[in-house]
Amino acid sequence: YDPYATAKPATSALGVVRDEWIDAPDGRRRHFRLYLPTTLREGEAAPLLIALHGGLGTSEQFAANSGFDELAEANGFAVVYPDGIRAVPNRPGLQTWNGGYCCGPAARQDVDDVGFVNFLIDLLSERFAVDATRIYAAGHSNGAIMAYRLACELSDRIAAIGVQAGSLGIDDCRPSKSVSVLHIHGLA
Repeated sequence: YDPYATAKPATSALGVVRDEWIDAPDGRRRHFRLYLPTTLREGEAAPLLIALHGGLGTSEQFAANSGFDELAEANGFAVVYPDGIRAVPNRPGLQTWNGGYCCGPAARQDVDDVGFVNFLIDLLSERFAVDATRIYAAGHSNGAIMAYRLACELSDRIAAIGVQAGSLGIDDCRPSKSVSVLHIHGLA
């Protein structure tokens, strides 16, 4: 059985984009961008991709650069692009994640980004049918570091991660369940 045999190439993203601010469990006001493709079927549980921007990036920038909306449209999964915390509180952009050893103010302030993502999964699961066995995280650079941390600390929820140009940023990684990893890192 090849689960990817039916994967379709990207197509035009015709679905719904929602930008939303929420109060996270740690009291911070946090932002996320959600893409719901037209191919979601009412009442049918859909996979969820958590797309994590790189350091100093944004949800909007990562959505534009990744092409995940177009893949979601073709293959019927939802994509949430949470934002890290801002390096300069009242200035847009320049956002980072607390992946452990890295990066910027998120790590220095010990921001509970794992708790934020866990809260976001719960919130989205209340709003539409999320397939709890098919929740994935993908990230670039600081977002990849954060995806690794999610694999370590939310292995009961995250089925697999796909990372580019990142590394494991915590010393103690003991997932309670196996998490598949696709890691891309190189000089070419």
